[in-house]
Amino acid sequence: MKKRLNALLIIAENTRFKVIPYEMVVMFDALLACGKVHGVQPVITGAAYENYPKGKVHDQGYALDVRVRGLKDPVGFASGLRHALGAVGSHYKVLYGDPEHRNHIHIGFSWYYARKI
Repeated sequence: MKKRLNALLIIAENTRFKVIPYEMVVMFDALLACGKVHGVQPVITGAAYENYPKGKVHDQGYALDVRVRGLKDPVGFASGLRHALGAVGSHYKVLYGDPEHRNHIHIGFSWYYARKI
């Protein structure tokens, strides 16, 4: 069973959200826009993990993981997300392709990201 948000954004069944703050809604909007450009329905496979390290953006409820399986151009999709979220602010980070993010795209929000840039 999959939950649907506006029939365009799919949330995998076991995905849990601690909270849905405004910053998460901005991520949803970027996902929907990139999904429309790439002709896909993005699938959120992770949000807040109970076993995620304390203090990390997933634990705080400010991160999403997005399935790349089925995307024809996951690098282009991640790049589009970076562009869309970068227009909003430097406190969003999109990760894909490194050893920890080969099978999914990570989208996170943190004021720490803005300070590092």
